[in-house]
Amino acid sequence: SDDHWIYAFDSATGKLKWKHGTADEGGSKCVFNSEGNIVYCATDDNSLRALDAIDGSLIWKFSTGGAVTSSTRVGTDGTLYFGCLDGFFYAVNPDGSLKWKRNLREEIWSSPALLAGGKAVFIGSMSEGSANVFSLSGETGEILWSYETGGPVFSSPAVSHDGNSVFVCSFDAN
Repeated sequence: SDDHWIYAFDSATGKLKWKHGTADEGGSKCVFNSEGNIVYCATDDNSLRALDAIDGSLIWKFSTGGAVTSSTRVGTDGTLYFGCLDGFFYAVNPDGSLKWKRNLREEIWSSPALLAGGKAVFIGSMSEGSANVFSLSGETGEILWSYETGGPVFSSPAVSHDGNSVFVCSFDAN
């Protein structure tokens, strides 16, 4: 939240269960691991945190070179995928170590979309005048393909149910 805390509430009563302090705002959606016992939250203090979902204690903290406003997606193997305002797209292992990062050269505000649980990752960037929609290998970060729209891509991509199409909105009004 803008008050520099990550909050957990009881869904039935609204009672505060715990809160975890950060050094800056938290602007992205938190997401759980497949077991539901770890919650991952990215914040504007250049960090992705893994917190114990029961008591909010810090399990690990991964530092980036800029604010993380992109919401994290979790692949079927537990890899965490997210973009950053430092222009890099990150893949982080479930233990908090870096799997890979790819320099996309401009701020990334959009949240990734995953195909086949992370076999391919789709992301947009704020680039103008060069590629700003990307398909990356979820395993290596290699750019599989890229496309330049007529304006920055702030929105998050969506993958069709059959996996054959990717949709993005661009500031070029198309």
